[in-house]
Amino acid sequence: MEWRVPVIGGVVLGVMVVIWQLVSAAIGATALFPLVATLLELIVVIGAMAQTRQVHGYGQQVAAGVTIAALACVFIVPGAVAVGATTADIAAGGIGTLVTGVVVALLAAIPLRRRDG
Repeated sequence: MEWRVPVIGGVVLGVMVVIWQLVSAAIGATALFPLVATLLELIVVIGAMAQTRQVHGYGQQVAAGVTIAALACVFIVPGAVAVGATTADIAAGGIGTLVTGVVVALLAAIPLRRRDG
């Protein structure tokens, strides 16, 4: 499996969501945080999977999407702690990021995969 794109995607997603956490907290737009964070995740996961569609089959594409979400959590959870999110919000954010990554990867891998034969 080609790991460069999923790893970069995970780091980029994590950093983008942390920046959005800080901005949304600073401007009082915390109600918009989940929506924008989810949109960012959709864009990054689908974009990264589109980059690897020629070399990854279905299972590898799903693994790539899950890898992106899992790596993003490494940044997102500490970012949520830094902005003073509650434990429940931190847990919901981490779980939501992983679940969204799995679901998006499972669905996006159908068209975005290498086709043999």
